[in-house]
Amino acid sequence: MENRNKLFDTILGDTAYLYNDAVVVSFNGQRGVASTSVLNGGYRNDLKFAYNQSCGKNKPKEGCHKMKADTLEGHYTVIARELELDPTLTTGMGTAALMENMATITKEHGPLKVMAMVTAGIDVNGGRAGDPAGYDELEKKHLIHKETSGTINMIVSINANMPEGTLFRAMMTATEAKTAALQELMGNSCYSTGLATGSGTDSVIMINDLESETYVNSAGKHNILGELIGTAVKEAVKEALDKETGMNTTRQSRISFQAKRYGITSDKVKMYHSHMFPESTKVEQKFDEAFFAVDSDKKLLASFAAIIHLIDQQQWGLLDERTVHDIAGKYLSDLREARGLKPMKGHSKDKHNLAPRPFWEAMVSPLIVIMAELVEKEN
Repeated sequence: MENRNKLFDTILGDTAYLYNDAVVVSFNGQRGVASTSVLNGGYRNDLKFAYNQSCGKNKPKEGCHKMKADTLEGHYTVIARELELDPTLTTGMGTAALMENMATITKEHGPLKVMAMVTAGIDVNGGRAGDPAGYDELEKKHLIHKETSGTINMIVSINANMPEGTLFRAMMTATEAKTAALQELMGNSCYSTGLATGSGTDSVIMINDLESETYVNSAGKHNILGELIGTAVKEAVKEALDKETGMNTTRQSRISFQAKRYGITSDKVKMYHSHMFPESTKVEQKFDEAFFAVDSDKKLLASFAAIIHLIDQQQWGLLDERTVHDIAGKYLSDLREARGLKPMKGHSKDKHNLAPRPFWEAMVSPLIVIMAELVEKEN
């Protein structure tokens, strides 16, 4: 154990330690393991180690893309050897997140205990299930040239024995909990106008105790075990995101952090502002200070959030364009009046809107206009 920094014993009595930019869990008993890894993934009951390894400290400018072997399985095999682990008895995963920012949350009820160990980051790689793919594995070609470093990795330990299928059901519950955490933070997809359901490279390793006298058959949301998994994973994901990138309720209570998926950003507001107020003295630092004040305005956020959710529902097919156009138009008129702004004629087609554009862009444009006007008014 030389050069290995022991972190703690897990709820299963396994040893978790930090070594060579990786958190390694060394099993001290027979474990059932359900892993998404290409290295000994699927279900195994003969493994001895699990790891979560970071390339974040030595990450090249283009991200963690330098492979240590020709295949991903080979890459993780090399990492296992570098961690002085037997690759045939190990499963593992990688991330750009730092292991120092790992969050560990334990929940218990009676004899049942669940421990979630999570590293997380989605600011540059957040995605929604069904987003356009970035890589065609069959053709071996990139479809989208975009930064892809950012991952939510989870190691979840459960101190109970259970059937193999139940452990995979526990994995499903953990995955739902991860997505629920992102939903509650209004996490953005970086590849569409949707809310993120994860990152493009998430992994999970579920571990249960095959020697436990506590036996369970279900890990769904109706069962205590499912509740423990859900609460532990949600809290751990939120804490890990906060530690890694500062993604928390305070940061996410700003318009630009909630609505960048619809193009509402500081740069876009600045562009509109420069066209609308070419003689303005609000440049650089003055603009940034004014933008922050507007961006952080909670009442303005509430109004914007209502309109953006209407746009979401139109995108999902729940509301038609005319309904959203009319209701959002009323909200916008009331908002402009309340803020002392002059009425706009035809809120979906203003002079800064470069038609023709998708419906959602026409609806978002007047929101950016309002922010630009309020930035100019800000003292």
